[in-house]
Amino acid sequence: MKKVVFVLMLVIAGQWLSAQEGAYEVKGSVSDSSGEAIIGATITLQRDTTATTLTGAVSNAQGAYALRLPACGPYLIEVRCIGYKTQQRRVTITQPTTQLDFTLEENSVELSEVEVVAKHTKLQSNGNIRVQFKGNPVTKGKSMSEALRFIPSVEVSGNQLLLNGKEDNLIYIGDQQITMQQLNSIPTSMIDHIEVVPNPGVSLGKHVKGGIIYITLRTEAGLLGSVSLPTQFDHRGFVDSGSSLFLQYTKDGVSLYNTLRGGGGRYTTLYERQNKYQGEASSLVTTMSDSKKRDYAVLDNFGIKYQINKHHTLGFFGGVMYDRPKEETLLQDGAGQTLLAQGYDQRILDLNGGVSYSARLAVCEGLGIASTLSYSQSQSDRLAHYSTNKGELARSKSKTHYLIVHPRATLVFAGGNHLAGGVSYSYALDNNDAGGVSSSTLPQIIHRQFAISGFDLSPYLEYSKMLTKRLYLQVGLRYQTTVMHYRDLLNAQNDYTVPNRGLYPNLLLQYMLNPAKASGIGVAYRHFFSLPNYGYYSPVATYLTRNLYSIGNQRLKQETFDEAEVNYFLNRDWQFTYRVRYGRNIIQIMTYKDETAPDLYYTQPRNVGSRWSHYASGTFNKSLFPFWRTNNILYLRYDQEQIPGRSVQSFSVGGTSTHQFTITKMVGLSVAFSGETARQQLGYTLGGRYGLDLGCYASLLHDQLQLSLSLSNLLHSRDRFTMRMSDTTEQLRLDLSPRRRLTLTISYAFSA
Repeated sequence: MKKVVFVLMLVIAGQWLSAQEGAYEVKGSVSDSSGEAIIGATITLQRDTTATTLTGAVSNAQGAYALRLPACGPYLIEVRCIGYKTQQRRVTITQPTTQLDFTLEENSVELSEVEVVAKHTKLQSNGNIRVQFKGNPVTKGKSMSEALRFIPSVEVSGNQLLLNGKEDNLIYIGDQQITMQQLNSIPTSMIDHIEVVPNPGVSLGKHVKGGIIYITLRTEAGLLGSVSLPTQFDHRGFVDSGSSLFLQYTKDGVSLYNTLRGGGGRYTTLYERQNKYQGEASSLVTTMSDSKKRDYAVLDNFGIKYQINKHHTLGFFGGVMYDRPKEETLLQDGAGQTLLAQGYDQRILDLNGGVSYSARLAVCEGLGIASTLSYSQSQSDRLAHYSTNKGELARSKSKTHYLIVHPRATLVFAGGNHLAGGVSYSYALDNNDAGGVSSSTLPQIIHRQFAISGFDLSPYLEYSKMLTKRLYLQVGLRYQTTVMHYRDLLNAQNDYTVPNRGLYPNLLLQYMLNPAKASGIGVAYRHFFSLPNYGYYSPVATYLTRNLYSIGNQRLKQETFDEAEVNYFLNRDWQFTYRVRYGRNIIQIMTYKDETAPDLYYTQPRNVGSRWSHYASGTFNKSLFPFWRTNNILYLRYDQEQIPGRSVQSFSVGGTSTHQFTITKMVGLSVAFSGETARQQLGYTLGGRYGLDLGCYASLLHDQLQLSLSLSNLLHSRDRFTMRMSDTTEQLRLDLSPRRRLTLTISYAFSA
């Protein structure tokens, strides 16, 4: 009996000791310097006294890991991952559970360029694409436009930016929205990373029709700066030149940046218009429109962020722009006789500013609040002149105010549930006083005094969660009410009010098939709206030719859309997109006969019907060899537009192909081709187009000095625009403007 008891005691003791061996645990996460989770990092644990490896783990899709320890005491934990510097940490374990998070520093030296590029581009669990600029070979020596051409899902053509084929995309630095031209003034060496959001939720904005690109600047302590000098030429000689100074300073929780740009140039636009009249006596009338514009501008943008403490952040941003454009347009017939000469001299002053605040509140774990207040003002003084039988002047003045208030809150609670809500309010007021002329040949240039104002109020709520380790859900709902008032200050009978309101939901599901290979599939749906441009309401006529003018429409309503999109990421190299969109109250520029005068027509925006749009694309983005990087997009587009009694279908094929060739570590070449077949819409037809760009770049003095020489539109098509003016009249417009440009850009980066 004693032996049995003794054996039982040994068994129980063994079980107790065995249980104690698993009683200690170390867990945490592994991320890079930007906070992005690192997948596949190897974590090993050694006895600090013997250097013997006891156990190990690999970080998962969220960068998390967990290690079981045999006992308490001193240990050495080591974290390794290709592309990052190895990190070791000595710890003494005394508690059952210890939280240890690791932030690894990138080590691009041990990687080939192919591997470095792959490491710098990441598909996130919510479908966004994050691209690290610092240390990325794709961005070295390039302007921002050139670098974006190698980003997955992104197309760049001139100042037009497309995300998955979608137009009307927004660009932000912090809480400040910027233009593509402003983005081009920031050297790539000053940017830490960008995040491409192809399908933004309701919490990211009420007027988002496309996607969003968020720019994050570098945050190294001290002073960072750069000077850029771009200059353009065409076959006629000098086109424009400018300079920009970018400064960023970070110290003790304060970060500020400032971009100062200035320059000027001359621009030529040459159109040939052919009016075709069909009937008993068919005829063809040709006119030439030659516009010469000179423009001088200076602008400054700044931002300040102050980290009050680890829970509170305060920011300020603003800008100023002064622009002085002058333009002369000469309209001649086929024999060279002058039909109309017009031009203008304009002064524009824009001011904007804002403040932002964010905080993490202790009243509830995971609760954060933020608010943004911004105000902008634009004023213009324009003196237009017209020369027909006699010269006449017409002065126009306008002043615009725009206010935005956006308080919001986020709550992260148990189980990874994320809730975001807020209210966005904006108000706009545009006062105008436009002078007229007495010439009978320009009957629509009359004195007008009017004001356009409007407000919108938009509360929203958005919920998101990682349902599983690979499945992400985001669902949101926004209510929008918008009211536009048009007031004719000379005749109150022309006053008009347009209300718009509705509920706008969105849904996003993203499933990561293989996180290590960046393979996943995303499905998105959204119901959204698009408000008319304020300029579309303007009653001021603008003459395009002597017998054709454009004028606004004060009764325009908002467009509404339903859109569904599927994105399939096969791996880091291949992406496929399909999107279908249905729009109602679509605004088209329609042409009508002016019954007040013979042979006089006008164009006007109107809500005329509906549109079905189908878009399918395939993207191949890869480093084929260490010296050759390519990004290719091929797309198919099918549109169907309808109005009562008329329907138009259009099928087009297009694409872009961009290539980078690394000659040495400091010098490279780029080639970019884009093209699309003709597209037909209800009011007009766009002819097919193509263009070929060449470029070379050099990065010298340890990447401080960057030289870029590009030849845009080395080969290109002539843009053709055909407008149906009536059942018997059609106008063909050929763009004969000089489009081949040679651009030299010199940038120098410095730090202190």
